[in-house]
Amino acid sequence: MSDSQAVFLSYARENLAAAQSIADTLKQHGIEVWFDRSELIGGDAWDGKIRRQIRECSLFVAVISRQTDARLEGYFRREWKMAIDRSHDMADERAFLLPVTIDDTSDVTALVPEKFREVQWIHLPDGVASETLAHRVQALLEGTASGATNAPFAARRSTAAGTSSGRGRAEAKARAADRRRVWFLGALLVVTAGVAWVRFSPPRAKPTAVVAAPAVVAPAPATKAPQKDTRPRVAPPLRASEARQLSAKATLLWEKWDDATRADWALADELCKKAVELDPADGEAWAVYAQVTSGEYEFFHTPGADDLARIRAEQAVSLLPTSRTARLALANAYRNNPSTLAEAERLSRELLVSTPKDKRVWRTLGETVRSQGRPDEALAYFERSATLPGGDPLALLAKSFTLETLGRYEEAEQAVDQALSLRQSSGALLRKMECQLNFRGDLAGAAATLAKVPVSSLLDDRAVTLSCQLWLWQRDADKCLAVLNTVSRDFLQGFYRSGAPKAWLLGRVHAIGGRTAAAESHWRGALKTIDKAREKDPDEVSLVFWSAHVHACLGEKAEARKMLELAMELAPTAEEEHSTNVAVILVRLGEYDQAMALLESKLKTTVGPVLRVELRLAPAFDELRENPRFQAMLAEPKKNAAR
Repeated sequence: MSDSQAVFLSYARENLAAAQSIADTLKQHGIEVWFDRSELIGGDAWDGKIRRQIRECSLFVAVISRQTDARLEGYFRREWKMAIDRSHDMADERAFLLPVTIDDTSDVTALVPEKFREVQWIHLPDGVASETLAHRVQALLEGTASGATNAPFAARRSTAAGTSSGRGRAEAKARAADRRRVWFLGALLVVTAGVAWVRFSPPRAKPTAVVAAPAVVAPAPATKAPQKDTRPRVAPPLRASEARQLSAKATLLWEKWDDATRADWALADELCKKAVELDPADGEAWAVYAQVTSGEYEFFHTPGADDLARIRAEQAVSLLPTSRTARLALANAYRNNPSTLAEAERLSRELLVSTPKDKRVWRTLGETVRSQGRPDEALAYFERSATLPGGDPLALLAKSFTLETLGRYEEAEQAVDQALSLRQSSGALLRKMECQLNFRGDLAGAAATLAKVPVSSLLDDRAVTLSCQLWLWQRDADKCLAVLNTVSRDFLQGFYRSGAPKAWLLGRVHAIGGRTAAAESHWRGALKTIDKAREKDPDEVSLVFWSAHVHACLGEKAEARKMLELAMELAPTAEEEHSTNVAVILVRLGEYDQAMALLESKLKTTVGPVLRVELRLAPAFDELRENPRFQAMLAEPKKNAAR
């Protein structure tokens, strides 16, 4: 027998979407899945590959549905027979077959081999795979590896009398023979009664009597006889509660993570809200809700979302203290706050002991230690996740961001390329576009990558802000304006230009296009938007910086200087951390020497190469183009001759 711990996924081509969902969910939990998409190709080589995989897999998952019932012929039925043939060589205690129904198909009526009815089925509402399925499969695989009996999942048998497997099979055959005899006797009784009635009934019998008489002699006891059998009945498919079904759908959305759109996050939040309203005592539902809230905080900086994520995760753990889902949600929530990073790390390490193949845990641990100032250690964890079966594009993207913080830009882009080789996701494409823009100033390459981004993601802030950056750097005001006109939000949140007022950006676009009146109008609108936001949080440093920036754009130097000084007071390290933004404001104020001093200092740090690209292309520095000191900054640093 093979030592492989792989799962073979058998499905009809009509159920490809559900099969893909199952495969993706299992892979996210570190489970190797043999999932072939080449049914239409066929051929001897392909057939041989399928046969070999069924011989070597540890678990055979059969996707069953109305579509499989409708197809009386299909290669998937051959796969089923091959799996059953292999199961004949296994002990009853060996869990190997796992039927999964993705709709309301019943295990009693489904057109499947009888062997499938001897094991417990899993029901997935609407074909949506969830963490519950992954944990069930993992339990089966672990049981197979240890040789232990998986009583809830292996072939069902009576345990009350402690019968042996051989005796159980004999009894099953005897019961089958009994059922055949009962049906035969019942049929014979029907025929005999009918003949007697015809032979001996009076010739003047009323029609109603003809109808009533068969009802008297109809073999009702015979037809009901099998129902009186007290043998263990086939259990109905496991159906999740409505709250769990909603949580499962939300999980499919939030686990996209970097690839999820704003609409995905909004829908996931709505599903979670309904789930906890339906069942406030469901810890799993609270755990999923916490994960969604953590994502909303990380990607969109939703005010208060960090506290809400922690509260919801703590609620989940209080309801289900040993749940891995709840504890992972708590670890993710704790990594949003510097004061709880150590606890987030502890929880992540505990989870890895029981789930060493869960990629989400490896990523959470990597993000946590990176936030604690240990980037090299974080890289090791991301790489560990990426080497698990199926790879991990999200871990590779996290690795890319970590390498960027270390100034290792070429390696950062290589990690993105590796992620794209696994999956052409919108998140990876946008990250590639950012690398092309900021690391190398490759405007043509960035435009080509943007053209590959799915339309559904183009309205998200990440795509909008990167698109604006590209068109602004190309001085193409019309294209930038076309992008901004698709957005109705006052602020553009996300990874890039976090919290930028849309009206400020519109002003920049019109200024580049030579429309000064329109630019001033939008900048006035931006000030109103910023002031309204500051009413709720007057000390938010980013809003104060934007206020200074917009006043500088309007030529209101005194007010701009006032707001800039306020930002420095609120955040003493702001000038160092936001030196590029401060320099841009100083350029608008005409304080060129002070601005260039800040830029020269930053060029000596690890971000120097990226800053040099921005200085060369960004319109914000156009006023300095003819300045010799600025031109010297644009020159690439000379390599040490002695070296």
